[in-house]
Amino acid sequence: MQQMDNQKDNYNLKTGENKKVKISAGKIAGLILALMALIVYSVFAYEKTGTVIPTAELIDGLPTIRFIDVGQGDCALVTYKGEAVLVDAGPGSSSESASEYIRMYSPTIDYFIITHPHEDHMGGAAEIIERTYVDKLVMSTLVSDEEFYQNTLDAAEKYGTDIVYLTDEAVFDTGNIKITVFDLFDFKSDDFNNSSLFVKIEVEDTTLLITGDAETEEEAYAVELLGDELDCDILKTGHHGSRTSTSAELLDAVTPEIAVVSCGRNNSYGHPNAEVLDRLNDYGIELYRTDYEGTVILRGEKSE
Repeated sequence: MQQMDNQKDNYNLKTGENKKVKISAGKIAGLILALMALIVYSVFAYEKTGTVIPTAELIDGLPTIRFIDVGQGDCALVTYKGEAVLVDAGPGSSSESASEYIRMYSPTIDYFIITHPHEDHMGGAAEIIERTYVDKLVMSTLVSDEEFYQNTLDAAEKYGTDIVYLTDEAVFDTGNIKITVFDLFDFKSDDFNNSSLFVKIEVEDTTLLITGDAETEEEAYAVELLGDELDCDILKTGHHGSRTSTSAELLDAVTPEIAVVSCGRNNSYGHPNAEVLDRLNDYGIELYRTDYEGTVILRGEKSE
């Protein structure tokens, strides 16, 4: 008897309509509308920013620079209008989290630049290539006999990433992001740190300089050769804030407003060095640190 009453309740005797069917149809229509809205949003967001993840750039249209927290290592991502440049990859120990983060905000990388083949800058490169689409991998002709180096080359071959080996200055342009890798190749050093690529990135009215792990010797050579060509708004401090980098001579040439130190919390190297921090403070440079703040996200400015 109870079953018959339930059936009667769900049937409208006047209209002959089944209430359950009517409710289900309304829900389906709502789901279809929600799905259509999601598709429209996804297409719009992807065209504007290169990802369907809601970002500040989707609202204000400004470039975004992310210094990704990879512990004791370097990894910087610049995104604008669906285009992306990645400099360094961090160590292998952070490769999974770094690659997931990068894929979320930029599943396609136009240029992936390795400043030098040390594990804390290149150890996570293979996994990034595996998890995102990387169009071009840019690096010097320095060769490491470490496993991460060959793994990176193997991943590039497997996933169709073009490798560009530099022996001279190079300028790359995605259409909205300009990348200059300066010609410092005549500076000879047996130390991979002092053979780092100097990478200048220009996006709208914001400029960024990344010097890898270059120490004062290569910095001095760069300043003598390039002078105010090094001038930038944002400086990624050399060698994780080591005492042997980010000299006063370099700061005089770069004149940055902002400096970012990428290093691991309580690292065994004592990075960043107190002398470097004092120097940045004396120059009135605003400082951000990944060991304190995690991933540092800076917003660029549009050209007038």
